[in-house]
Amino acid sequence: MTDAQKLEVLAIQAAARMCANPKVAAVLLTGSVAQGDVDCASDIDLIVYLHKAFSPAEYEAETAAAKASGGGVHFGDSGAGFGVYHYIGGRKVDFGIGLCSATDDLLDALLLKHDPNPIYQLVARGILQGRAIHGPEVIARWQARLRDYPDGLALATVKQCARFMPAWVMREMGARRDDAFLVYEHALQAVSGLCGILAALNRQYHPGKVKRLTHFAQGLQIAPRGFGPRARSVFGTPLPAAVDTLEALVRETLQLAETHLPQFDLAPVNQRYNAKLVRDE
Repeated sequence: MTDAQKLEVLAIQAAARMCANPKVAAVLLTGSVAQGDVDCASDIDLIVYLHKAFSPAEYEAETAAAKASGGGVHFGDSGAGFGVYHYIGGRKVDFGIGLCSATDDLLDALLLKHDPNPIYQLVARGILQGRAIHGPEVIARWQARLRDYPDGLALATVKQCARFMPAWVMREMGARRDDAFLVYEHALQAVSGLCGILAALNRQYHPGKVKRLTHFAQGLQIAPRGFGPRARSVFGTPLPAAVDTLEALVRETLQLAETHLPQFDLAPVNQRYNAKLVRDE
């Protein structure tokens, strides 16, 4: 049995108590365990979908059980949904608990209104790549909706993500001044934006985070050459080289956007990216 399979067994055991509650419509295993990409530090991510919200008493029982295991509460309440984490079998197990109706609304926002919110897209990506532990018909219905990725969402996502700090600022105010904080602060935002653009061009949902960048990059058909290793190198090379690499990735990605999403207006993005704070004499 592989490490991923062992963690999946542990996930099923951890979810068993939830599955017994008649308010629970479905339980989804998501994250690295669902994708089989785990190591000794991997936690387990479970999303619990409810027909009806937990009562305050049920909420108190769930949070108490989490704390008794050595875990705690991430966010929320019984009405709006909540997140807790347990320690089970020596592993951290995250539970996100909320209403099915809230997920239906979220999918409507993405697929009908084309809201590019990266958190919504992270949730959608998790559903699409996850595996049902309980209520497979509920998960299958959502996955079927999500497979039809709308062009309008791609355009909205690219527009939102194509907001890069001008290259001049990164070169002159960052690398030339040896200001690593400025460079890395904006580089992280830029790499997240690049991931969002490339996800959209590949008709994938925004990964929401830049962690596990290598895994994300391996699933891209449309991307700058060597995108994963080059993006990672931005955070491990001298600042001038890091800024050069980042600028090349931005320009190559914007060119791909212009090619594969011709309705995207690149001109204002280039105008901002090429702007200088100090004009040439």
